[in-house]
Amino acid sequence: MTVDNYKIGFTYEMQIRKIKPEHKRAWVAAVQQGVVNEFSDEDFIITDGWTSKNVIPTLAQNYILGAAFAATTQVSTWYVGLHSTAYTALISDTFSGFLTAATEVTAYTGNPNRLAYVPNTISGGVFTNSSAPTTFTFTSPVTINGGFITSTLAQGNSTGYLISAVRTPTAKSLDVAEQLVVTAGVSLTSV
Repeated sequence: MTVDNYKIGFTYEMQIRKIKPEHKRAWVAAVQQGVVNEFSDEDFIITDGWTSKNVIPTLAQNYILGAAFAATTQVSTWYVGLHSTAYTALISDTFSGFLTAATEVTAYTGNPNRLAYVPNTISGGVFTNSSAPTTFTFTSPVTINGGFITSTLAQGNSTGYLISAVRTPTAKSLDVAEQLVVTAGVSLTSV
């Protein structure tokens, strides 16, 4: 039997937001003390934004199918990471090979861990974190060239699944007065 192949992938919406000038001094102090939750969305200005499509490596595709239709153990906790190298993920990438080529960014609050991907309730064939986007608060200036979703919490650890990887359209330079807000999701449609 021949099975038709259909494209599936995550869509990432990323925004850079900068603390308003009147809050910058307090923001920098809060980042150094690790208490950035005192600030709200109204304290920021969106300075850049883009939408990118991803790569789901073959190993991740096999995991998704195995968790849904076979006896593969399901992973229910996912994490978001960032990378600094201008590397475009390949369908043949392993997580280890990807991290070696992409250089993981670690200069954000939460270090030594990646940040949680907190999904909405799955509905209408959509899996997304749009109700609770992952927000990176940087502790020193960084350059971002992309992001990824993994089953592994610890930064630098590549023992889990690389479920998705995306490249930004251009390198993005951010400093401690900025945040990167990542919304990512995938949807399935009947053919």
